[in-house]
Amino acid sequence: GLTGKRIMHPLKFRQPILWPFLESEYRASMSLGPKVARNLRAISISAGGTAGVSGHIRPNDRVDVLGTFTLPSRVNRDEMEALTMTILQNVTVLTVGRQVPGMNLPGSGARGSGGYSAITLLVSPKEAEFLVFAEHMRGKLTLSLRNPRDMNTLGEKELKPMDFSDLEKNISTYNKIRQRSFVRGSQ
Repeated sequence: GLTGKRIMHPLKFRQPILWPFLESEYRASMSLGPKVARNLRAISISAGGTAGVSGHIRPNDRVDVLGTFTLPSRVNRDEMEALTMTILQNVTVLTVGRQVPGMNLPGSGARGSGGYSAITLLVSPKEAEFLVFAEHMRGKLTLSLRNPRDMNTLGEKELKPMDFSDLEKNISTYNKIRQRSFVRGSQ
């Protein structure tokens, strides 16, 4: 019956309702919209190849979004410098290319390593603005895959933007921290 079905197209006064105008269970299952939680948004970013962790990201994974931008130098405004910063942390991946959990879309099969050019993320409206702005700056977004059990986020102090002078000045400290934290901890 018609009870509980949504009309998918605007109707004119006295226009008959035809079956193709109604939402079917098949069409509803093909839509990503119902999978977006209330007060959140789905937004796709370019993330093929290494930007998408060489094809290893899958729907429902968690990622951090890093941005690298070329901006006027803080020291000499006539020169440009690169700056990398973490924009968002612990973001849920909704889709990878056309891979959507629970939806069988045509052409959604894995196409091998890096076989997609976009990844759709689940974010707040303000985070969606950050991502759109970041993609339109002179830069590149890169995803960093997280362990599914790692829900920690770093604070502002740990996420200070990185430029070449910061890297050059602190590389030995970063490597010492890495040796203490990761290498010894994995033995």
